[in-house]
Amino acid sequence: MQLEGRWKTGEMTEPSVAKDINCCRVGFIVSTITLPLHVIIPVIGTFLYAYINAPFAAWDCMDMYFDAIRLDEPSQREELKLWNREMYSTKYIGFGIVAILLESIPILGPSLCSLGNACGAALWACDMEARGRPMTLQNLASTDDKSRALV
Repeated sequence: MQLEGRWKTGEMTEPSVAKDINCCRVGFIVSTITLPLHVIIPVIGTFLYAYINAPFAAWDCMDMYFDAIRLDEPSQREELKLWNREMYSTKYIGFGIVAILLESIPILGPSLCSLGNACGAALWACDMEARGRPMTLQNLASTDDKSRALV
């Protein structure tokens, strides 16, 4: 992941368990509330459960990358568009749906597919780095450039 000297090993921060618990608190609450959809309604409920919880699953998978590039929690929310239901990022929803559905497979899902989801998130992070980082950071950089031009 150290493309063109962008990351230095000493600059990366250690993961914070307290921050992860705080970030995933809403995801846990939503997952707990929507669990009856997954259990009671046979096929459609599983897909509804996966769709509703997809952004939180994607956030959980991409959290290490966001921490590595020092993206703060509000910027992470903006990247995922978590608090505006009309503007979800379709890439994160798609990734989250697949992650949840794969981890729903009995016996093999939690053990094998969790590793696969982590690898998928790492490959996606490499792709984002190669393309110029997440959109949130690109937007912040462009607004900084515009504000510097005005001064």
